[in-house]
Amino acid sequence: MASTDSKCYPLPRGGHVVSTEAGLIQFGMPPETIKDSLRAGKPVPSIFVLLPELFDRRRGLNVSEFEFPSYYHFFLFKRKATLVVDNADVERRVREVYRETLNGPGFNAAPEEYAIDFPVDARPDHVKESAELFSGKVSIDSLVQFLYFDPSGRLQMPETSVVIKRDDPTGMYSIEEKGEIIARVPTTLSLPDPIVNVDPVPPFHPPEFGLTVLGSSHGFDPVGKTTGFVLWLNGHGVLVDPPPESSSVLLRCGIAPQTIDSVIVSHCHADHDAGTFQKLLLEGRVSVYTTPHIIGSFVRKYSALSNLDCESVRRLFHFRPVTIGAPLRLHGADLHFFYTLHAIPTVGFVAYFGGKSLAFSADTLYDPAMLREFGHRGVFTEARLQVRMCFVSERG
Repeated sequence: MASTDSKCYPLPRGGHVVSTEAGLIQFGMPPETIKDSLRAGKPVPSIFVLLPELFDRRRGLNVSEFEFPSYYHFFLFKRKATLVVDNADVERRVREVYRETLNGPGFNAAPEEYAIDFPVDARPDHVKESAELFSGKVSIDSLVQFLYFDPSGRLQMPETSVVIKRDDPTGMYSIEEKGEIIARVPTTLSLPDPIVNVDPVPPFHPPEFGLTVLGSSHGFDPVGKTTGFVLWLNGHGVLVDPPPESSSVLLRCGIAPQTIDSVIVSHCHADHDAGTFQKLLLEGRVSVYTTPHIIGSFVRKYSALSNLDCESVRRLFHFRPVTIGAPLRLHGADLHFFYTLHAIPTVGFVAYFGGKSLAFSADTLYDPAMLREFGHRGVFTEARLQVRMCFVSERG
């Protein structure tokens, strides 16, 4: 049990924060963790202790979600976050995740991802576009610095009297300041049960064509849930970028999660892909729709987080590749996918069913003046520029 005096407080999503002369130190980082501090009107900690197990396989949940805390400090305050890790192997795994989330695969999509008649000069140069968006200013080492426990499980925080000790037999961290213990917190994350007290609701009758919104906000909103939804096609449900714990939201809507056997992944940032990996682990093999380029990033990222080899991660789902420039027939609807303009490879789509259509832009930069400037500087070909000048692209 953690100390709960004025020096230490729990977070609603799980984890604890300890106030020290070194700053606020957070132990355990479930998805959307910065929202707990923001909603409580407290500063977001800048020092994070990654638990011995980065991933909770029982819940299918990343309990060391370091992406958004580090983005928060870098993009809002131009400062680094500090990650305290067990050893060099954990740092290596963290760096592998950042490599995928900062710059994507680091190479362009293969020609086979595109329809034969899709113009070559309209295809994105992912490497050039990513470099232009970040202008070479964002790197792993500009986002975070790493500190290690020593072999005995002890860490002296630089230039302070703060000492963190990991006591493996008791499963606790002790935090000392000026030689006295000010808090103890567990080395595992106690997660709230998302399914508790779900009142019975009438069964949901899906539309032939429509949406059920699971979240409509972003990773820095203290009260809103990150964007994700169910796309209903001819009465069948397809999850699109499901937020973590989406199963509980579905149950509260009277929708049995097992009735949804497909997921569309737009890209590999934590506010879009965390719920996908959770569904794969907890609910068996489902079909995942995205491009081969994006699924490669997804597999490498979650292999590093879960410490499963890439082949084991791939066996968790049925991969259904989409082709840019060619329709995908799914449950009687036609889906046309296209690459957007984002820091890493990202797809949006337009779905057509029964004479109606629905467009999902996914994360994208849409600033016509900036897009034209990219064209003038040769970041885009003229054909790529014309495609991106449309908010969404109906034919890829």
